[in-house]
Amino acid sequence: MAPHSHEMLISACVAASVELGAYDRRILLWLAGWEPETCVVVAGVITRAHEAGLSAATGAEARMAGEVRRERPKAARNSSRRCRGRQSYKAVRTTGCRNA
Repeated sequence: MAPHSHEMLISACVAASVELGAYDRRILLWLAGWEPETCVVVAGVITRAHEAGLSAATGAEARMAGEVRRERPKAARNSSRRCRGRQSYKAVRTTGCRNA
């Protein structure tokens, strides 16, 4: 096992706020025995996944705050108008709001 590879993998997990269990630590020790290039790739994947998660969370928070508004396609708006006043979900589901 290369100590620097193991430290790099542990550091990537700590920086990404990953909670490591005993099995996780055992696997990281096993991975540290591979070539350093392999450990660099795995540490990079952990880091990029964490950054992507942060980016996705930031986008979701912005959408929830109303900063980013997605407009429904015109066809979707029109279909909901056609369905107004229909008797049942089944009629809407089976006929698509046409002739129901």
